[in-house]
Amino acid sequence: MKLRFKRHLKKSGGTILFGLLRITKSKGKGWGSATVNVDPMRLLALIGVLAVLGYIGGVAAAYTIRSQRPYNEITLTDIAFPWNWSGLSEKAGNTNLTHGKALMEEGDYRNALHMLRSGLMRKPDDHDARFMLAQIYQAIGQSEAATNILDIGLNYGPPENPQYTQFLLVLLAMREDYESISSVSRKLRAFPQVRDDADMWKKLADLELNALKKSRDFEKLLEYAEEMRAIDPNEPRYEDLEILSKIKLGFIDDALAQMETQPLARKHSPQYRYLEAMIALQTDDLASLDKHYDAIMKWPTNPYPLQGQMIIELEYAGLNDRRDQRITEYLDNYARNAAALELGLRLFYRFQDVAQNDALVASISALQPDKAQNLALVAIQSRIQAQRYTEANQMFQQWLSEVPEESSKQYKWLNQLLITLIEKRQDDRLDLVKYMQENRLPNEAYKITATTLYDANEFETAEHIAESGLKFYPHDEELATLRRESLAQR
Repeated sequence: MKLRFKRHLKKSGGTILFGLLRITKSKGKGWGSATVNVDPMRLLALIGVLAVLGYIGGVAAAYTIRSQRPYNEITLTDIAFPWNWSGLSEKAGNTNLTHGKALMEEGDYRNALHMLRSGLMRKPDDHDARFMLAQIYQAIGQSEAATNILDIGLNYGPPENPQYTQFLLVLLAMREDYESISSVSRKLRAFPQVRDDADMWKKLADLELNALKKSRDFEKLLEYAEEMRAIDPNEPRYEDLEILSKIKLGFIDDALAQMETQPLARKHSPQYRYLEAMIALQTDDLASLDKHYDAIMKWPTNPYPLQGQMIIELEYAGLNDRRDQRITEYLDNYARNAAALELGLRLFYRFQDVAQNDALVASISALQPDKAQNLALVAIQSRIQAQRYTEANQMFQQWLSEVPEESSKQYKWLNQLLITLIEKRQDDRLDLVKYMQENRLPNEAYKITATTLYDANEFETAEHIAESGLKFYPHDEELATLRRESLAQR
């Protein structure tokens, strides 16, 4: 059948649009009374033709646009045939990731950031792309975004590139995010490849343990101890950790029952006395606490790390008088032990005055002269804590003249802090804030600076410094408290 367009309508009727529509009128009446009839078969045929033409045009346009993209993996048949559409998202992701990696190699980090991020939304299991994206985030100062990108990637299996895991753990350590370190270590230990590598598994287990101890998360420490005891029931330190966690969580009866089952030899160890002291501390039995502490102080093996930890536990409990008394006993007892004195200086310098810290520094320097230069920083810090800023600055300038240039650069923040405290100029405050915002410094630098400024009633500057520190160490509770209290004082 041929479709013909009829140019002229008959007097009584006619067709238009290839015979699709027919207009008819009654004889003797005008066109105002005409009716329009539609041919359904021809209408369907027309719609079909237009749909095919539109589909072909759309496919051609889509492919033309897509084919102009670098590293395109989507072919004409992928777009044209509906049964191939399920793979379009993955191929689009591969295209973006390949392009992003190439841009990364070329040094075009801004566009690489966009392409890698877009590609990972479609293909999230590409560990190499995650590693590159994390490097970009870290380079622009977004360490939290960098660690999140890498951490999420572990949900898709173990990365083949060992640098991926190393970079993630380094970032977490730099931020002192102990909670995340323990979580990541646990994830990595669960992978079959890691379980088969005894050395790697052991390193990760120790890393997790150290992170949990620093975060003092005793619930997770208890879970960790129970897991390790199931693997190695004969390892005493895991049982001690399990008992200590129960004590800190208030499960005193369970802890005592477990301690009673220990062999006689372990009941005559300083660690056992330490556990007894922690029970006494937890139950406010201060007489028993003193008795157990005295027993450890007289122990012939001189377990000074355990004694130092007991003193810190007194600090956590707010028993400051006992803390100061035990510090004096500790330092007197180890007056000739350089390692014990150095541990004591690191743990206790915040609780002592300038003269006490100077005497301790002098004792360690006399026993180990090679450490004198580094210990001078503690003496300087002690004077800052005592608000003796001019004296601290004199000692610091002398120290700068004796150390390599690289060391002096690392402590530019301290130099700027002392200038700010002494000169009290607004420009110096602004310079200090800007420097600590733009340069990633050790966590301790932000804490010392913010605390010192707070004590000097420089609340606004202290707030800005604490805020800068939280950008790099977002999980640090001390910095968060300093920022909050500084804001409240303004």
